[in-house]
Amino acid sequence: MLSTFLLQILISGLDLFVGCHCWINTGDTSNLWSRKQVWDIPYTSSPQYIHASFCNLDSDSDYDAYVTGDINTIIAFENIGSDTVPAWQKKPEWDFSPPGFTKVFWAEFVDIDADGKYELSIAKIDTIKFFKNIGTGDTIKWERHPAWDLPIPDENLAHTYGDLDNDGDLDVMVRRWWACEIEAFENIGTKNNPVWQKKTAWGRPPYQSQCALGDLDGNKTLDLICHGGASWDSAYENTGTITNPVWTKRMNWLTGDTSATNGLYPEFINISSPSAGIQEKIISHTTALSISKNPFSKSTVITYFNSSSVIPAKAGIHFVSLNLYDLTGRLIKTLANGEKPAGSYSTTLSANELKTGIYFVKLTSVCHPERSEGSNTISTTKKLVLMK
Repeated sequence: MLSTFLLQILISGLDLFVGCHCWINTGDTSNLWSRKQVWDIPYTSSPQYIHASFCNLDSDSDYDAYVTGDINTIIAFENIGSDTVPAWQKKPEWDFSPPGFTKVFWAEFVDIDADGKYELSIAKIDTIKFFKNIGTGDTIKWERHPAWDLPIPDENLAHTYGDLDNDGDLDVMVRRWWACEIEAFENIGTKNNPVWQKKTAWGRPPYQSQCALGDLDGNKTLDLICHGGASWDSAYENTGTITNPVWTKRMNWLTGDTSATNGLYPEFINISSPSAGIQEKIISHTTALSISKNPFSKSTVITYFNSSSVIPAKAGIHFVSLNLYDLTGRLIKTLANGEKPAGSYSTTLSANELKTGIYFVKLTSVCHPERSEGSNTISTTKKLVLMK
């Protein structure tokens, strides 16, 4: 049986960039944002239509940034500070001028296939186009990946990703410029082969500005903030369920950033909460558990699998425990306990010293060993019968 936990952004200290302006999360939903100018990104290439997207590009456990500003080049900034006190410095060797684009209105980091290596989706007239990073280490090299493209008959297609139906893959919300609406598209394919289908049934807020998804109230449903022009700005709490969003306006969740009249667009990131650490952006966390012989008499092989996709780059390391319990819940034996990279593992359970009866095998995987509890922990249990 497959067990999956998926959360676009963990609530702990979820901060917000409006353009290159940083707002930190106060934790008080009645007054959610506090301006943090010292963390602003020093972008000066364009006066408007500015959007920042964040990813660990150099595998040093903190966020770097790509900034678009309606020019033909995406400008890169390396974080030469730390994961909790960023200091942004231009990194020209990471800049990207996508072929065929006269201007880049919007670019977004996303790990569609949950392999721990982030792709880039870029808005172009009529299409959201995907690029894969085929570089290694600190070398960034983007290659077109048209199989994942999302065609939409409009332009300036600002977009944001999240698992809106809790099925283990990412869906997308797109702000259509001329249609004056935000539309949702469900991934009805798979992680490796996404197929985008318009999802009118989820509903959508009325005409708004560019949008960003994030869990702002900590209830594991994705909320929505729209920024880009003062008269259009709004925030929406998801008052539906984890599989069926319903958007309810929450104007007190806005920043009050009047400079957004020039087109400064939103993006969530977690900088200000060191306790959140490695969990800042959990895209997927998956486990699977199987038993070769069940019932068994002499021995059986237990196989378990775990994987995840998280920013920053320490994703893929998990704290895994595999335990055997009897029918009363008493721990009989620990079969595995410790850090393990993402992958598949097997262990042999011998019937020696075990009595005939019913047992339970429980696999617990924590997405990163620095956090031993909380919503990034998932468990899978299987019944096991011993018949001597």
